[in-house]
Amino acid sequence: LQYFARPPAPGRIQVDLNELVQRTFHLQTYPLRKSNITVDFQPEPSLPAVVADPNQLMQVFLNLLLNAEQAIRETREKGTIQVRLGRKPNSVWIVFKDDGPGITPENLQHIFDPFFTTKRPGRGTGLGLSICKTVLREHGGNIEATSSLGGGAAFTITLPIAPPLAPPSESEKPSTLSS
Repeated sequence: LQYFARPPAPGRIQVDLNELVQRTFHLQTYPLRKSNITVDFQPEPSLPAVVADPNQLMQVFLNLLLNAEQAIRETREKGTIQVRLGRKPNSVWIVFKDDGPGITPENLQHIFDPFFTTKRPGRGTGLGLSICKTVLREHGGNIEATSSLGGGAAFTITLPIAPPLAPPSESEKPSTLSS
């Protein structure tokens, strides 16, 4: 509620993705539990930081959680959303995988298009995944979707690893006073 009342100023900082994903889950704990959806999240302690706007990334994660929850609820009484994190040489990845009905091949090629939706009228605008893709591209990253034959969808986010912090220059170092 505080975010909507006074949105934080946008800005990019070094972000711990484990902590950010965990914060996003906390926002959805009650609705997911009420929908009988279990989140299987395994943090990756050795994951390097990324430079990002944490609020924008939380919006991406929240959208993926909500989409997974809705997909599961369409076909069953309970389900699981699995989240894994890892790294490649120059990037980190996050996979959000659900055990819902999956995405048809025809829809899979359009899901990131603006205004494309498979939801009934009044249930979605078709902008969520398009906005996610835009946000991630602005961060130098990407998002891709796959669907399993037995059901379920997986969304893989990649983001570049933050460059190491440079040591402060001589002019930025605190001065010492001598007497």
